[in-house]
Order: sequence, then C-alpha cells, then structure tokens
Amino acid sequence: MRNRFTKLSLAGLLILAAGRIPAEDAGTHAARIQAIRDNETRWNREFEVRDLEKVVAHYSDDATMMAPGLPAASGKDAIRAVVEQMVADAALSLKFQTSRVEIAESGDMAWSQGSYTMTMTDPGTKKPVTSSGSYVTVYRKEAGGWMAVSDIASPGPGPGGQASMPKETSR
Repeated sequence: MRNRFTKLSLAGLLILAAGRIPAEDAGTHAARIQAIRDNETRWNREFEVRDLEKVVAHYSDDATMMAPGLPAASGKDAIRAVVEQMVADAALSLKFQTSRVEIAESGDMAWSQGSYTMTMTDPGTKKPVTSSGSYVTVYRKEAGGWMAVSDIASPGPGPGGQASMPKETSR
C-alpha cells in the first residue's frame, strides 16, 4: 500500500510540476529570438541593395507601417508603394539595429525594438538629410516565418530637443 501511495504522490507532483513548465524550453525561446534578429539583419541588407520585393516580403498581408512624416500604410500594396518611393531615392540609406526582442509565451507573436538611422533626399532642398530614431516591430508567426504586422518608427530628438520629422509632401 505504501509503494502505491508513493507512486501516486510522485505522479501528482509530476502533474503539478508540468503545469509550471514554460510553454517552450530555453533553447526554443533562444532560437526564436535569434530568428527575429537574423530576419532583421536580412531586412537591413535588402534595404541596402534596394530589393523592393524582398523588403516588402517581410510584411504580412494585413500589416501596417508607420514612418515619420508619412501617412500610415496599411496592407502590402500600400506598404509596397511607400517602400518603392524609398528605394527609388538615390540618397537612401537605412540601417536599423535591434536592441531587444521579446517572444510571447504562446510562441506565435513577438516584438523587437531598436534604433535606426536613415538618409533620404529632402524634397524641398533636394539634398540628402539624415535622421535617426527608434522603432518597434510586432511580428506574427506565419507559414512563411516571422512576418511584421506592425512596423512603427519614431524620430529621435533633433536640434533643440524637438523630434525631427521630415515634412510630408503631397504628390
């Protein structure tokens, strides 16, 4: 009888402990974080070589992109139009550096944050202007990998501590 009680007690403890095991082990969690970092490294390279389709491929079909001085672009077609204008600019240089990645306990959502530096031609002066700031990108795990569903950039302080935002131009 004592042996049976010990086995049942041990089984009960294992069941209780199982409820405390994280949704994913540390190796899986670290691999998911690295996948996001690797994705953002590729994204940087694709901006560098101005590969429109590869840049846009990082976004889910229902994504929203918000960039300083531009209206929010929702959906891949709208994002493609914004990115197309960006890569057509001879002065374009965009570099972003990931400083933090978090994965949801469910393992199907993630976000990254970091800083960026971007150079583009000022439409008024026709001269290159460099700005920098921070970003947050929210990802969803889809069949094609980690897809950006919300990509938000915020300008950093410019002269006098004010946020530096390029002026919106009508086309």
